[in-house]
Amino acid sequence: VEEQGAEWGSAVVIEVGTGRVLALSDTHTFDPANPNDGGSVGSRAVQAPVEPGSSGKLMTFAAAIDQGQVDPLSLFETTSTRTMPNGETIRDNEPHPAENLTVAGTLAKSYNTGLIQIGDTVSDEVRYEYMQSFGIGERTGIELPAESSGIFADYTTWGPRSRYTTMFGQAYALTTVQLAQMVATIANGGVRTDLHIVDSITHPDGTVEPTIVEEPIRVIEEETADQMLGLM
Repeated sequence: VEEQGAEWGSAVVIEVGTGRVLALSDTHTFDPANPNDGGSVGSRAVQAPVEPGSSGKLMTFAAAIDQGQVDPLSLFETTSTRTMPNGETIRDNEPHPAENLTVAGTLAKSYNTGLIQIGDTVSDEVRYEYMQSFGIGERTGIELPAESSGIFADYTTWGPRSRYTTMFGQAYALTTVQLAQMVATIANGGVRTDLHIVDSITHPDGTVEPTIVEEPIRVIEEETADQMLGLM
């Protein structure tokens, strides 16, 4: 937070395969010992959605690979700016020479101009469905109050520009736990699990009730997840 000059930060650690939240932390939280210092009462990791930026590119790569439209070695021309067929011009973060990059290289350098070409190999409807399957627009199931489902508009409302910006993590917003769940899904061989911080409940009579976790959802094929992990 200090290095980036940010107002706040949050972090979460998830056990892959179970959805157990092993650690969750927020900066600038309310300190009951110093109530006049202000601070957030709730957990921003759960309650505050923000645009994920380049982290959101993972879903675009995953959709295109899972649909068989590209593989890690498919080549695309990347330039500092690129005007797409609908007239929208997309730029990379910094100027750079034109070069042909593989899908793996595009992810490594995080070039928007290569990513949008990869994203264009999949229809908006299909890409939207993949994003939904990754949990975008849904609560994660974590047992904490006031969880936000994020901000995620239906693909039919995307404009000429937002159909591209959604490919690289803009024009929608996620919480930190949603973002972590998405990445954990790839690490889990393409299977999404609910998140939880409560393992079980012990009732007064001593009966132990395990946490109820919804049936896991297969988002992408295991082969795709393996390729994504290789890229990451």
